[in-house]
Amino acid sequence: IVIDRGIVFYHKIAGIIKRGFTKRYGTDIKSYRHPEGWQGIVRIGDDGRVFALFHSFHGAAGMEVAVPVPEGLEITDIYSCETEHVWLDENKLNINLIKDLQAVAILLEVKK
Repeated sequence: IVIDRGIVFYHKIAGIIKRGFTKRYGTDIKSYRHPEGWQGIVRIGDDGRVFALFHSFHGAAGMEVAVPVPEGLEITDIYSCETEHVWLDENKLNINLIKDLQAVAILLEVKK
């Protein structure tokens, strides 16, 4: 079921991946063998939709992080193995990183 959900999610974001602009946020990674902290990317598609991807590394469990996103969006899908706490606050996408070594993918679309 997890793989099937991942494939469905990928099809939703494929256009954003193909045609978009990416900005990276997070901790400076000092060691790629033993990364600490977190990283997040926000990819803005040419159609206004946004794909955000967060990774938590060692020592990130329990951290709350936020990244800027364009105004007028709403969260329409989340793909993760865990039930992450993700929310929008004005033009910031917030996430509470539950565990180390996790990934969370989020799709945001223009409010209807």
